[in-house]
Amino acid sequence: MLGLCCTGIALLLYFRLLRTLGSLGTASQAYLRAGIGVGLGMIFLGEEISLTVTYLAHNPSRV
Repeated sequence: MLGLCCTGIALLLYFRLLRTLGSLGTASQAYLRAGIGVGLGMIFLGEEISLTVTYLAHNPSRV
């Protein structure tokens, strides 16, 4: 039941974004969210980002 409620709220927010920002704005905020999340992790959690970490995140078989 909780998953259904959360999914419903997320869909309502998504379609409201589509109505207000349009498709380009909605897609742009989705891409920006990942970068902002990484930046906040670096600031508040002290995470480090390097080329090696980024490469291994996209190629887990190399670990």
